[in-house]
Amino acid sequence: MVVQLAFMKRHAHLSFEEFDDMWTKHAQLVHTHLTAVKNGTVKYKQFHMNKERMDELRALGYPTATYDGIAIWEAATLKEIFDCVTSPECVEHVRPDDARFLAEEKLELVAGDFVSL
Repeated sequence: MVVQLAFMKRHAHLSFEEFDDMWTKHAQLVHTHLTAVKNGTVKYKQFHMNKERMDELRALGYPTATYDGIAIWEAATLKEIFDCVTSPECVEHVRPDDARFLAEEKLELVAGDFVSL
């Protein structure tokens, strides 16, 4: 199973709370319109930053990331993930919604594997 993480930042004009609300609702579009997600070939999850927990980490002296959220995509291959996110249904239904809250020029991706021992 390949995992792709998308480290996301909001548009500068949005508060964190506005971003978080829009992105939460965005998950419904992903699960409704993307065939690969609906049939389970590609899995999509959202990791939401928690302001209070992040403040607690900082208060304990730990450095913290400045991302507003992390999208987690999983599939058998990276190609399956990219086929999903570039599919016509994604371009038509999901990408326009991304543009409302996601500062795409600040998006950073990593790909790898979860390892459990």
